Amino acid sequence: RLSSSFDLYHSMNHVLQEFSNLSPVKNSLNRKNEVVQRKYGQSIFLEIPDNRTCADAGIEDDFCACNVPFKINSDREDVRMAAKIAIGQINSMIPPQCSQFHLIKIHAAGGLGRVIKTEFAHLGLYTVIFLVDPGNFLFEATMEYHSDVKDFLVKGSIARVSKVILGRSCIKDYKMELYCYCL
Repeated sequence: RLSSSFDLYHSMNHVLQEFSNLSPVKNSLNRKNEVVQRKYGQSIFLEIPDNRTCADAGIEDDFCACNVPFKINSDREDVRMAAKIAIGQINSMIPPQCSQFHLIKIHAAGGLGRVIKTEFAHLGLYTVIFLVDPGNFLFEATMEYHSDVKDFLVKGSIARVSKVILGRSCIKDYKMELYCYCL
């Protein structure tokens, strides 16, 4: 049966409820003192359903063990389109002192063994690893394909796979530093 780290939180609350006078904590506070809703997870001391999905357990698609990867030819036009959309997303979020990227080469592409049929479309997951210029940065993105509009959406964050040398940047934001090649 499928479980995730989110289940640990609910399991500990279950133990508190059963063996102490403490009332269970429904929500937590983050560093900014804001309430964080606990929408994923359940106690492992209760029966976990056979049909529980990664989405139910709070596991992102690219980390879901149920999605069996398979290789896709990296010369395919849809793979190229997925990489270009991911690069477009990177270019839209980087500050002006960073260079805009363009595609040099697709290193690898794969599908994740899950296709969802909805009333309107087929949704498929792709993983694309691509090289950009300037900087020869290597990125990996998980993309969701929507057949109804023949378009891709980035799932989760785009990961930089190539080596990062922190502190040698024109920006102070450590997250953006992963995506920035200074002008």
